[in-house]
Amino acid sequence: DGERSFRNARLSTSFAPGTTAGTVLRAIATATGLALGNVSAAVAKLDSLTLQQGYVVSGSVARALDRLLYSLGYGYSVQRGALQILADGDVLDDSIPLISPTTGLIGSPEMGSPEASGKPALCRFQSLLVATAPGKIVHLTSDRYDTDLVVKKCEFSGDTHGGDWTTTIYGEIRR
Repeated sequence: DGERSFRNARLSTSFAPGTTAGTVLRAIATATGLALGNVSAAVAKLDSLTLQQGYVVSGSVARALDRLLYSLGYGYSVQRGALQILADGDVLDDSIPLISPTTGLIGSPEMGSPEASGKPALCRFQSLLVATAPGKIVHLTSDRYDTDLVVKKCEFSGDTHGGDWTTTIYGEIRR
């Protein structure tokens, strides 16, 4: 989703001391060539943070976005061709679908390994097609779980010529 924009986008610019992190984010996000999704909300939060030493961006826009957001405790993904930026632990405001054996859960959820050292383990499960995306919340109910999960990754599969459409969801248990 948006891979072509990231692959080719480059930016070379510098920002004077006293520039806000929101200003830098806006410039990098615009340079991606993607729709800006919820960038304005992230910029509003980061406009209160001043970069005392200034900031330099040179090269890949994707790498620059990674570097800036990671240093500020944020992450991003591309959803339907638009940037989605969330602080660690933040979620999108949407309705929370219930996923249970009676609403499409297939098999049993499994706990996997953490995304990175020091991060919580991810729960993996499969269900009939669920309209969700990273950053959203789902409520999982099974023999072992009755909890909200923050979606970290989704994989959709199916065939227009028959068979069921399914979603494999990797989520972090919300505490």
